[in-house]
Amino acid sequence: MTYNAIGLLRQQTLPSNRIHSVVTNGGQAANIIPELASMTTMYRANKNEDLVKLHDQILEIVESSAAATGCTVKVEKAMEYLPLNTNPTLADRYGSYMTSFGVHYQPREVDEVTPAGSTDMGNVTFALPGIHPVFNIASLDGVREPGLSTHSLLFAERAGTELAHKSVIRAAKGLSLTGLDVLLDADFTKAAREDFERSKKN
Repeated sequence: MTYNAIGLLRQQTLPSNRIHSVVTNGGQAANIIPELASMTTMYRANKNEDLVKLHDQILEIVESSAAATGCTVKVEKAMEYLPLNTNPTLADRYGSYMTSFGVHYQPREVDEVTPAGSTDMGNVTFALPGIHPVFNIASLDGVREPGLSTHSLLFAERAGTELAHKSVIRAAKGLSLTGLDVLLDADFTKAAREDFERSKKN
């Protein structure tokens, strides 16, 4: 019931939300109601308030399913990955370096609503100023290849190319120069810190 209800929740949630479930123990025999069943559910959202709402909805499904079937339920919550708290000062400086190298970006409004994988870098950006830039390994001029996404066979193929190597070196230079500015430019570092403090209040 939990698995099916979560499946139905997908059409009632934001298009940017993601929910993934798998039954890890569904019993040992088809003609016996299992004494114990278990499943793992992962969920993600672009905003923290959306993540909290999604968690509460899933928890309500789990508890309602248990009540409806006369079962007890135990929920174990694993580490929570916070959304990225991107520092505008650092991001703009990194972006200016990458643009000077010939990189073309989508508008920030487009990139910020594009679903992406989860990372603990979000947690880091709530502890100190940070950025988590992504870059194109299949094109040096920003052209996106259809079907190319991380954790795919196509990505693995592209990652082994000379073009991908050049792209990685270019992104590393952008990060290195931004980091160097943090070390050498006190005004820049202060601006990044002030952005971070403002973001914590919001």
